[in-house]
Amino acid sequence: MVNLVQMFRMGDHKLNNFMLTDTSIIEDQDNSRAFYPFYVGIDIGSDFHVAACIPFEKFRSEKEWKRSKTMKFNSDSQGITKFIHALEDIQAQFGYKPQDFFILLEPTGGHYSYLVVRVLLDRGYSIYQVENKAVKDFRERQLGLNEKSDEIDARIMAYMGWHKTLHPDMRSVRIVRPASAEQVLYRTLTRDRWLLTTQLTRRKNQVQQLFSVTNPELKRAF
Repeated sequence: MVNLVQMFRMGDHKLNNFMLTDTSIIEDQDNSRAFYPFYVGIDIGSDFHVAACIPFEKFRSEKEWKRSKTMKFNSDSQGITKFIHALEDIQAQFGYKPQDFFILLEPTGGHYSYLVVRVLLDRGYSIYQVENKAVKDFRERQLGLNEKSDEIDARIMAYMGWHKTLHPDMRSVRIVRPASAEQVLYRTLTRDRWLLTTQLTRRKNQVQQLFSVTNPELKRAF
């Protein structure tokens, strides 16, 4: 049996005692400083996701956090369950709770992140989102990295979460809570209505143009 903790190897050492486990919501208007024992970055894809789970103290060494292992898992229920079990194994190993994980991901289009976000929220994990462009800008401008891969972006998002907790006033990275299930449903319905209205208007204009050429009298009916 594969040891899922091995994919997110944390090491056998204990984390520093000064790290707080009772965290607060981190937003641009919140000036409080909250530290998490673990920072998780998830690069979202349509078929699979890539996650990096990095302990607080590893960020003190640039080489360590950049070499942290990542985990690739399918975006379906089976893959997400595998990812949840890996997180639970880490919790059991170090004696932490879901609230001790700061999880950061991008709000990608196509609702690719919807299922994993809902599952993590239902289990009490602290989920935050960052703009897609912010990851690219942070990678290139702050870290000087032009290379891009799913694994690199997952590690960088974990680093961005850690960096934001140290510098909550940093405006270049805006971290927000993901939308609730009701908000997602409302936005989806609103978007679909807009798409249908746009398509209907386009088709109506096409019919009018056709009738104006073939039968001008019928154009008045539309």
